[in-house]
Amino acid sequence: MRKFKTMLQVFIVICILVFGIMGVSAIKSPYNRIVEKYNWEDVESVANQMKDIRYWEIADEIKIVLKHTKDLDSAMAHAYVLQTRINDIPEDWFEKEISNADNEELYRCLLMELSSYKNNKKGLTNVEFLKGILKNDRENSIVRQNALFVLMNDEESLDIIVNCVNDTDDMLAFQALKVLNMIDKSKALEISDQIIRQKRLDSEVYRMAIKIKSYEYQESPYKAEEINNFIKQCIYLYETSEDLGMKETAIFALCDLQNIDAVKFVVNESSIDHYIKAGCVNQNYLVIKEMLLNNPTKENIDFAIQCEQIYAVDEVVDLLNTMVEKDQLIFDEINKANPAWEEQYYAGRR
Repeated sequence: MRKFKTMLQVFIVICILVFGIMGVSAIKSPYNRIVEKYNWEDVESVANQMKDIRYWEIADEIKIVLKHTKDLDSAMAHAYVLQTRINDIPEDWFEKEISNADNEELYRCLLMELSSYKNNKKGLTNVEFLKGILKNDRENSIVRQNALFVLMNDEESLDIIVNCVNDTDDMLAFQALKVLNMIDKSKALEISDQIIRQKRLDSEVYRMAIKIKSYEYQESPYKAEEINNFIKQCIYLYETSEDLGMKETAIFALCDLQNIDAVKFVVNESSIDHYIKAGCVNQNYLVIKEMLLNNPTKENIDFAIQCEQIYAVDEVVDLLNTMVEKDQLIFDEINKANPAWEEQYYAGRR
């Protein structure tokens, strides 16, 4: 009897071990089950496989995928299906899911984007909860930033967007000023002037203010004194800031100005990378060409040659060939002029 009990105990232990191992190997994570559930050849094939799945079940799968991957691209097939059924999804469901702070920030942001397709792309009829998210400084910063872009077409949200420019969350302020510039340029310029005067040099919103001012001067090239002061300010920012992003903002603002003095600083500054100088010359080839067409001095011609040796644009090289001996012009490659720069250059001159 004792021997039988011992054998039975050994048998039970073996069964537990065997079935335990089989059970562990058979258990798959929710994410892996989703991966194996679909044929991932393309979005359309996945969408076809989801045709009988209810929208909230698709949303639940999105939550699982995003929690695992932290990558919006991994949920694009699911999002595409929800977009095709957007008019079948109740608005209050969007409000509940987006407002739930326990949900992943990527999931909430994705639903915000999808909600903008409601009502023939007019968005949700009730956006008060989104305004509440924006006003709540304890909310997730990324979620608040995305709410800005959803609310940009809501006229009644303008004051809230303006207030966000002064928010203590610097990235929210940066995005708020960016959105404001898209919907009310004059107000964005007014606030940008204030930010620059306050010299909030260590802030992201200051970077956006610099960008907005460069766009203004690009479109208004005859404000000579203001532009000269702005160039000095950008040069000062580049030379004194220890922040790489701020330095890049200053340089790209100078490139955007379409101003020969700004080009000269970028081209002659030894600490600026060659590829940035090449981009500046390409972007400003019409500025360089205009310099050569207005009684150029030897210094002007020499500078144009210097520019073309950094990045040779055929229109400028052809013009230089009429002014100097050909052995002065040595280029590895001649590039066609970029028509996009021409359109940008003449924007404020017509």
